[in-house]
Amino acid sequence: MSLHQEKFNKLSDICADIAQVFFGSVFISFALDRSKLEMIVSGLILSLLFWIASISLVKKTYESKH
Repeated sequence: MSLHQEKFNKLSDICADIAQVFFGSVFISFALDRSKLEMIVSGLILSLLFWIASISLVKKTYESKH
């Protein structure tokens, strides 16, 4: 595995971790309280965006291998 591929893998891991933090701290906490709808939606959207970024980085790494 080249250094370039390792960087994409690490960035993918970081994006996935950020997504989990947004999901756990913003989406879940506000969803349980049902207090602010905009915070619930923003936490879900941010989580999804970072998970999509993580998947696209893994895909880019996979495509560069083949």
